[in-house]
Amino acid sequence: FLAKEGSRDIAAYCDYTQYQPRVLAVIGPHSSELALITGKFFSFFLVPQVSFGASMEQLSNREAFPSFFRTVPNDRVQLQATVELLLAFGWNWVAAVGSDDEYGRQGLSIFSGLANARNICIAHEGLAPLSQADSLRQTQMMDLLHQVNRSNVNVVVLFASARAAQALFHHSIRYNLLPKVWVASEAWLTSELVMTLPGMAQMGTVLGFLQRGPPLPAFPRYVESRLALAADPAFCATLDAEQPGPEELGANRRCPQCNDVAPHNLSAWLQQNLSAGQLHHQIFATYAAVYSVAQALHNTLGCDAAGCPEQERVRPWQLLRSMNNLSFRAAGLALRFDGSGSVDMEYDLKLWVWRGPRPEFRTVGSFDGRLRLQRPHMCWHTGDKAPVSQCSRQCREGQVRRVKGFH
Repeated sequence: FLAKEGSRDIAAYCDYTQYQPRVLAVIGPHSSELALITGKFFSFFLVPQVSFGASMEQLSNREAFPSFFRTVPNDRVQLQATVELLLAFGWNWVAAVGSDDEYGRQGLSIFSGLANARNICIAHEGLAPLSQADSLRQTQMMDLLHQVNRSNVNVVVLFASARAAQALFHHSIRYNLLPKVWVASEAWLTSELVMTLPGMAQMGTVLGFLQRGPPLPAFPRYVESRLALAADPAFCATLDAEQPGPEELGANRRCPQCNDVAPHNLSAWLQQNLSAGQLHHQIFATYAAVYSVAQALHNTLGCDAAGCPEQERVRPWQLLRSMNNLSFRAAGLALRFDGSGSVDMEYDLKLWVWRGPRPEFRTVGSFDGRLRLQRPHMCWHTGDKAPVSQCSRQCREGQVRRVKGFH
């Protein structure tokens, strides 16, 4: 992507003002871990990069990532909503677990600071391994789970990647951890890896905040039409006949997996994965990422409804200038990149409701800087009343609350 247009090389120049790479902007990746790496590369050349899922607060540092943008809020907003949720139910005695990666560690650190400032005690704190092969972390995780099991902590904030959440719940189910309230991060709340674990329904109550985005009803039909083409031998033959030139190397190439697409399986797959509602927030974030670059290009070129004036090629740094503090609309929703390259989005509070082999998502609240709950729509593993997770006693005069440690 960064190679000079028409070649596969990156040359060294004293002045890159007129440098024209093969691409003007990049969409993605979804992962914060990957965005930390790619964001620095593209920032060297001031090539705008718009992620549709990388939410780590570290990526808001404009000195380190001057050309990075995202169509999701940073993690601090989601964690602020989590703290407000804990306070609304009087849960001031909780366990906090993060995944053993940059995403989980940074999220856990932010949550600890926010919770401390609002007098929420973190009775147990730990990191969940990314896989079941990490024996040392597994031992530490089992110790933590046993401590939570023995204590009166009934709420666990799990800010983790989907793989780490799957590994943690695998052990929790195997060793019969008592049911808890699990406050999920967006990374695993809708994950198939976690939702389809056998025995997951016995883990207690799962709820968490999910970025709100308008649905895109035409998207499932679009995907169905594209996958149908991929399953058409004649269409695949035309792709095989096209020989990519230097500009197309590494892009727009047909993936071998498409050879195995069966048209009769499309409807069931789409119905389960795209029409269920839990993925439309990801679809919208991707749509908005593409649309933001299109709007910035429109502004850079000086286009209007009649067309675009004749001018020289646009350089990435010129497009970046239009991206900063850009206001745009996507699917009717007004969005704007703030000074750190993020957008403000409202969150829905989602609750897992089990009515079959996988949970349904019920909206039971929202957060737009202020938490609003729909308490009549909420149900708990303990019955009609929300579980209690509080410190055994309040501090007396001359005493101070201890925020961390095992009690």
